[in-house]
Amino acid sequence: MTTWVTFETIAESAQRSEFAVRSFYVDRLGVHQYHEDDRVRFDVATADGSKWSIVDREAEDDQAGSCHGTMRDCIKWMAGRVLYGA
Repeated sequence: MTTWVTFETIAESAQRSEFAVRSFYVDRLGVHQYHEDDRVRFDVATADGSKWSIVDREAEDDQAGSCHGTMRDCIKWMAGRVLYGA
């Protein structure tokens, strides 16, 4: 799984630069990537670097399929789904 420091760096750069990464993907093992392929499970995006949104492509009907909030809250939500098989 991608480390928290990497996600923090992405979030900080998104707040500081107009050319920063505003969206990326995370695969089923929690590894971030910038190109979409058949392993992608989560879509991660931000408009301004402070509010983030994550969509789980494999959410089941009785599960929340997305998270909106700070980068930390969204990554904790995603990590729980990856680590505990939600």
